[in-house]
Amino acid sequence: MRHINSFAIIITLAFLPAALFSQVREPATPFASASAGLFFGDVSGYNGPLLLARYGEQFNQHFMWAARAQFRDDDPSGGRVQSLGFGGELFAVLPLDDTELYGLGGIVLEAVHLGSTQWLRIPDMETGVYLRPHVGAGVSIPAGSVNLLFELNRGFASGPNYWFGSFGARSNRTETDSGGTAFHVYANHLAPIGGNYESEEDYRGYTIAVDVQRKTPFGHAMRYSLGIDFVDFGTSTGIVEFLVGTVGDIVRVEDGAFTLSWVPQLGAVLFAEGASRPYPMGLLGIEARGAHHGVAVFVGTSALAAQGPDGVLRGLQVRFGASVLP
Repeated sequence: MRHINSFAIIITLAFLPAALFSQVREPATPFASASAGLFFGDVSGYNGPLLLARYGEQFNQHFMWAARAQFRDDDPSGGRVQSLGFGGELFAVLPLDDTELYGLGGIVLEAVHLGSTQWLRIPDMETGVYLRPHVGAGVSIPAGSVNLLFELNRGFASGPNYWFGSFGARSNRTETDSGGTAFHVYANHLAPIGGNYESEEDYRGYTIAVDVQRKTPFGHAMRYSLGIDFVDFGTSTGIVEFLVGTVGDIVRVEDGAFTLSWVPQLGAVLFAEGASRPYPMGLLGIEARGAHHGVAVFVGTSALAAQGPDGVLRGLQVRFGASVLP
């Protein structure tokens, strides 16, 4: 196994003295963030979506730390590669009025599962547990009750290195339930039921959704979703979804620490290949969410029906993800 890139480790460790020896004169402010994006490896075919959630504290205007959880998915020719990682990061922040520029360094312990052994036999791409340092930079821009994040990371390994670009949101607060706009990122998997799409065994996707607190006849918030799905249908290899719906609480603990909600949505689905026009789609779902301060994790399921180039697509969708609460 090749030596892990020493440059990444040096940059990562360079944050430690600054964080440990800086004078902390302000109370630490907790924050939570969730992001979604794409990673691109240094070898052909090594790329795919990545979901990222953080929870940490800002010491003062110039330094932060965070715990990081991430999920990566790749579908190279000959095998499916998925990984789940947990780690820590240190941030150096440069405030510019309300906007912040930041650099970061960290290490993630990542568990990798290779669904097939027929793909390239290269280090860090087979089933196992790997230590991956990374560095990055980003910008945080205030937008209402949250800050929007635009970030670029460089991950290092003894196998192929990769770039990761993401878009997300950050919340800085100490309460659990404050109303406002919520930001979600989640992964979903669909099991088709009947129809011409029933033979599809690998229908999965990734969605960015925003809940805007607005009273409706069916719930307390409007949800706007943009999703990208990866499929292997004979007429399509990609799907883009645009959905609008509402969120209504079925069960809600008083401080919002636990919520069970129903989420009906309607919209359009665009098949990237094999079709030149959008098709209708509808979902009727239920979600369970557990929240702590400004971050939440949730799981859910929904019945899905849509029209596609090959006929009616229907099935049961399962989703999991993270939320940033306003």
